[in-house]
Amino acid sequence: HGWGMQDMRPVFTNAEDMKERVRCSLFKPSYNVANYYKQTGIWQATARHPRFESMTFCVIIVNALWVAIDTDNNDAEVLSMAHPTFQVAENLFCAFFFIEWLFGFVG
Repeated sequence: HGWGMQDMRPVFTNAEDMKERVRCSLFKPSYNVANYYKQTGIWQATARHPRFESMTFCVIIVNALWVAIDTDNNDAEVLSMAHPTFQVAENLFCAFFFIEWLFGFVG
């Protein structure tokens, strides 16, 4: 009596409900941001282009590597006091990611 056995409930309340939830999750369309883009225009065409997507992934990888390099070699507390190499790199990454966001937002 003292072990909480009186409060036990089945783990799977209804097998049919559970099967229906699994079916719904299997056939649920996957999320794709391009579904929300406009159908015409240079912005959406660029944002949908496979080269733009590949370039974005490459920049993300390079940025991740740059973060490691920056962490190891940049002793400045703030970017404005860092070596110009670090300043230029950070601003280039910032500019690229802003442009990438802009194409997605306007597209």
